[in-house]
Parts: sequence; structure tokens; C-alpha cells
Amino acid sequence: MSLKDSVTNFSCGFKHIIRRLLSGDLLFQITFALMVLSFCAVIFWLPRAEEFANTYGSGGLAKVMFVHVPLAIVSFVAFVAAAIYGIFYLRTREVRYDALECASAEVGLVYALLATVTGAIWARYTWGAFWNWDPRQVAMVVVLSTYAAYFALRSAIEGEEQRMVISSAYAIFAAVMALVNYFVLINWLPTLHPRHVIFSRSGMGFEYRVLLFISLLAYVGLCACLIKLNSRLRLLAEHIAGLQCKR
Repeated sequence: MSLKDSVTNFSCGFKHIIRRLLSGDLLFQITFALMVLSFCAVIFWLPRAEEFANTYGSGGLAKVMFVHVPLAIVSFVAFVAAAIYGIFYLRTREVRYDALECASAEVGLVYALLATVTGAIWARYTWGAFWNWDPRQVAMVVVLSTYAAYFALRSAIEGEEQRMVISSAYAIFAAVMALVNYFVLINWLPTLHPRHVIFSRSGMGFEYRVLLFISLLAYVGLCACLIKLNSRLRLLAEHIAGLQCKR
């Protein structure tokens, strides 16, 4: 087999994998495998973190981070995706982009809510209370309120095209405000949250950083699967509603 044939075969195989990944089947399988791997590794294999044992008196408490941190990070990834889909809709006026935008915002909101809950559990065992008015806790509540208002706005506007245009513009604004509020402004304020512990070489071991990366990939994949499923259900519901109106 010549080099050209080898390159051609590799290209065809790679395109087939990408096609299956985008179709959802392979993405779901990879996501499921990563979720099972990460959860099993965290529960049964990962050793207790000395840094957390020295600081908070419990090395096992660090295992909460493999749920809390990916949820928090990926929630903002979903919010940015919603803003990008909002831009696509404003440029093309294609309904599928509105469905993807709304689905991304909804999944991001669920992720952010779960991140807040797991963060409150963390706070209870490290700082003595579920709520401590920490800047990151307050910032996340502001983000949750912003996207709750997004869905209230969508439900309040009756005109379909007007609703899509306004909600797209709001999604762009909300993503910018959320990123600035959570990642920029609060870095100027004192916080109880540990900084540079997970990613610092002096903070946590190599196995922790590798497993955190795997957990991030798993939650990103889950987010993508949920967004795709949610958007398809929305498009299907709109199609059924359109058929009923024609009767």
C-alpha cells in the first residue's frame, strides 16, 4: 500500500469517526465510558489528598471537587455556547440555532445549580456552614438569577420571531456578564475558596490533575449530549405545534 493510499484510508476513517461523533452515538458512548471511569476512579482508587487533609482535616473531602469543579466550569462553557448560538441565530434567523441556544442555556443553568449545591456541601464541611457569603457563592447566585430571568423573558414574549431575537440578544449579554462577574470581578475580592490547589504542582498530586481532566471531558460530553437532545425535543415540539395550528 502506497503512502497516498494510507493517508486516504486514514482520512476516511477519521471522517467516519467525526461523523459518528456528531451523530450522537459515539459521543454518548464515549461520555458514558468517561463518566463511569471518573466516578469509579474517584470512589475506589483515588488516594486521600494530603493538601486537603492538612488544610481542612479531611483528605477525602477533595473528592467532591471532581463533581463540583467540572460542573462549575462546564456551566460557563454552556453559557458561552448559548451566546454563540444566539449570534448564529441573529445572523441567519434559523430556528435550529434558537433551539440550540435555549438548550445550552438550560443545561448551563442546571449545571450551575448543581455546582452551587455541591459547593454548599463543600462549604458545610470546610467552613462550617452551607452559606458563607463568599464572593464566588454570591457570584454564582447572580449568574443563576440572570439565566432564570432569561427563561422568564422567553415565556413572557408571545411573538415567536420577536422572542427568538430578544432572547438571542439577552443570551449574548448574559454570557458576557456572567464571565466578567464570576472570573474577573471576584478575583479582586478576598475569598474562602482555595486557589491554585488543584492545578498547582505543589497542591495536589499528578493523579488528581489527570482524573480532574478526565472528569472535565466527561461533563463536557454529557453537556453536549444533553444540549443536542434538548434542542431536538424543542424542534420536535415546535413542529408538532405547527402541524396542530394548520388543522
